[in-house]
Amino acid sequence: MYKVSKFGDSVNQLFSYSALLLLILVAACNEYPEVDSVGGSKSVIILPNPAEVGQAVTIAGSNFKSVTEVVFPGNVSVSAITHVGEYQINMVVPAGADNGNITLKSSDGDIHVPEVFRVLKPAITSIVEKTGKTELGPNDVMIIRGKDLEPVVEVIFPGNLSVKSIDFIKKINEAIQVTVPRAIQKDFARVQIVTVGGQTITSQIVNFYGEGYVVPYPMNIFCGEGAKVWTWDDRLIPAPATDDVGNIIYDEEGNIVYSGGQWYGMGDGRNEEYPSWWRPPESWYDPFEGLGATMTFSTKNNTLIKERTDGSRQKGQFSIDLTAGNPTWSRSIGTLTTIGVSALQARTTVSLPTDDDLARGIELSEWMNEDGTRKVIDVFQILRMTEDQLILGVGNYGTNWSFDEQTWGGATLWVFRPVEPEH
Repeated sequence: MYKVSKFGDSVNQLFSYSALLLLILVAACNEYPEVDSVGGSKSVIILPNPAEVGQAVTIAGSNFKSVTEVVFPGNVSVSAITHVGEYQINMVVPAGADNGNITLKSSDGDIHVPEVFRVLKPAITSIVEKTGKTELGPNDVMIIRGKDLEPVVEVIFPGNLSVKSIDFIKKINEAIQVTVPRAIQKDFARVQIVTVGGQTITSQIVNFYGEGYVVPYPMNIFCGEGAKVWTWDDRLIPAPATDDVGNIIYDEEGNIVYSGGQWYGMGDGRNEEYPSWWRPPESWYDPFEGLGATMTFSTKNNTLIKERTDGSRQKGQFSIDLTAGNPTWSRSIGTLTTIGVSALQARTTVSLPTDDDLARGIELSEWMNEDGTRKVIDVFQILRMTEDQLILGVGNYGTNWSFDEQTWGGATLWVFRPVEPEH
């Protein structure tokens, strides 16, 4: 396994070349290289050869004390060289270097290295399973075919699953054999190889079927086998709220107040899962986050994508903590936290706090921005979490507000269901 340093070389390389260098230096001590007007030297060697752009190389010989510059084929000069005594110089293969002979520029006369230097240009031509299958799963032996693959030190699978060269099954110039990580998930994605010189090469799309990998709880509830789409649970049909004598109740804006069976609205956050009280007025709704809008939770980097009905898309991340339930919510399982994006209709949904509310310590900053708009919520109590239904809740006046004995327990509740896959 290569350990890349400032010059991209490795301890393993140095040990590998030490014996050969020793022989060269012994020979050099007995006889200087033949340098004439043409500058030819018969006792100079390049290690490693071939090498890739960005990789450290060593040129060993003698009488290098006056060398100030190295010219690679393609007429690319390197002045950033390191002398190791008068017998060795180190440098990095520059961009633009080509195959051919290297020239050392020296005040004592140029030295033309007779050994032909070859530049490696790693490339991937195909990826298959060892038996020839084009679909790959956990623990399958994957073969990366290509050219100039010797400098490859790492293979990166989807989900940022990494296999270092020390764990390769086999590596030759034209192919690498590596075991697909057990945690690979079902995906159509690309594989990357990383070289000792710092290059990253990306493959074509590979089909990973991911059988055998089990998404752990509770991620499997939110994400299914890798990604799961949720939408409003429209199986719940709200009914108009009525007073004690059966009259339909209207809000201040003249809209019918609905209760029971609704998928978004107000309820008793202390004791209930469903929004059984009333639905916020239409003016509080985001018109593009109603029925038809979706949220996709994915295990890949814990990604959350919100698809609105106007075609716009918002992307962020999420986390689940089952140790962080609020004790005043008797049905709280834990919390869902969103980053850079929020759930559908995730804004505070209460009117201005009363004097009694403020006296109990409720602060306007808990639910309203300085410009008077309602705050976006990013921490939710998880009240129900099954493969078939997800219910989230937030206490009114802000995400961190807790109920006490003197409050009426008002909360905003969200009810979602999974989107059935199309067949």
